[in-house]
Amino acid sequence: MRDHRRPQRRRSTQRSTLTKALAFIAGLIVVTVILRSITHSAGASSSPSSSTVTSTTTSTTLPPSALAISHWPLHLPAAYGVPRLDNAGTNYTGRAMPIASLAKIMTAVVIEQHLPLGMNSDGPVWTVTPQDVATVANQNDQDGITIGVTAGEQISERSLLEGMLVHSANNFADMLTELAHIPMGAFIADMNSEATTLGMDHTHYADTNGLSAGDVSTPTDQVLAAEKLETYPLLAHLVSETSMSVNGQGPFQSFTPLVGTHGVVGIKSGATNAAGGCDVLMIDPVIDGQATPIIVAVLHATGWPDLGIAGNAAISIAHQVAAQEQMTASNS
Repeated sequence: MRDHRRPQRRRSTQRSTLTKALAFIAGLIVVTVILRSITHSAGASSSPSSSTVTSTTTSTTLPPSALAISHWPLHLPAAYGVPRLDNAGTNYTGRAMPIASLAKIMTAVVIEQHLPLGMNSDGPVWTVTPQDVATVANQNDQDGITIGVTAGEQISERSLLEGMLVHSANNFADMLTELAHIPMGAFIADMNSEATTLGMDHTHYADTNGLSAGDVSTPTDQVLAAEKLETYPLLAHLVSETSMSVNGQGPFQSFTPLVGTHGVVGIKSGATNAAGGCDVLMIDPVIDGQATPIIVAVLHATGWPDLGIAGNAAISIAHQVAAQEQMTASNS
């Protein structure tokens, strides 16, 4: 896949493949140092009886459920959920903010509702149109992530889902809606309807791929979206992959920080100028003899590398939650 950067004719809306790859690599380089620093500082401080966080939009008092975490990332809106134990927390009660390619989590959920796909199935096939080829060029001009296609090429539903979730290919998200034979406006309406059903009260979707700054949500809502995605075995498998290939092209790497390391088994990341670096990850430790998925969402990381910063913050929270749940189980 070629470098999709373009001369700086305009402000980019979604990071190029090379830029995101460099941010991902840089994040891996610094993760051990940052995690050690976080662990040391967290262990040296006592759990607060009250706390505040200054977000990018507002300064608020932490909800009581969030106070169990002794070391929330400064200035980063975050949330966690432990579905099996009905435990959740957040450090953020501000307004919804752009989420970049995290929008693809809901795109995948709605596709599975319209075109259910088994673990060992490829599903229906989409034949690439000249318009699909033109879409690639258009999204490349926006520094969007794509996978190159040719008119007449055939791509299965499974491969489209894989390319969208693993490599974050925007054009694959668009072709999935075409495969479902649902007009774009109606598909986006389905995404918003599903968000309402899940209780994602601060979420609005404006497109299927996250290029629009109108895709907005909160960390708590994105944990709910990820929990829903994980109920589909195929989707849960795909978001755990570190790379993918399609029709002889590839491998294309995942941009999700730490996936495949530090116990991270997915889920999805995203980055735009409006959203900063966003990461939703899941670990699956055994607590009290049972697998216990812990999902963490971190939004609006800024600085370099923004995806690495978001991923490091998310894994710190995930490990704190796991340790606390282990302690609770041991004391009960």
